[in-house]
Amino acid sequence: MEKPVRRRRPAARRNFHRNRALLIGLIGLLALGILVVAFFGFHLFQGIYWGYPDLNGPDNTSLSVISPLEVTRLDNRYTTLASGTSVHGTATGIQGALKNMDRSTCTFSARKVDGILTLQATLAQADTLTLNIDSQLKTGNTEIFILVDGQIHSRLPANKAHTVTLEGIAGKTVLVKIAAERAELYATVERT
Repeated sequence: MEKPVRRRRPAARRNFHRNRALLIGLIGLLALGILVVAFFGFHLFQGIYWGYPDLNGPDNTSLSVISPLEVTRLDNRYTTLASGTSVHGTATGIQGALKNMDRSTCTFSARKVDGILTLQATLAQADTLTLNIDSQLKTGNTEIFILVDGQIHSRLPANKAHTVTLEGIAGKTVLVKIAAERAELYATVERT
């Protein structure tokens, strides 16, 4: 009886199976490489670069890069990490992009914030408006600005409670803005 002849796979088929295993291994290495680069890239972005630098050191919380002229612009330009905003109360009739900030109490907190943002917007109905502003700054630089019809009325330091009374403002738009450079902060504004 003859031994059955064992037929070998054609060379192309053997190479396909070898190449398939090699291809799966290369795809796995590529995926792992992408994950490593993304992980370190995210941490590099968070730790080393975050917009405005803190040029005046950890003991000085005044702004070192953002100018008051930048604050007077209507648009918000900021980046945040782990932030939250809470608004509640009555509205005064602000329309457009600032409509969401038109509430009697506005609160903002962020683990890291960089840039300029509007915390509260008011269309003054009466001739007098009182704003109670409180902020707690852990790191970075922050100042709070009160603008009346686009002009800076007050520039307030962080880590203090402020009560500001504005007079002769009926029909004018009042904005409370935060300018922050690498800041971890909590701020709240209440209008009466």
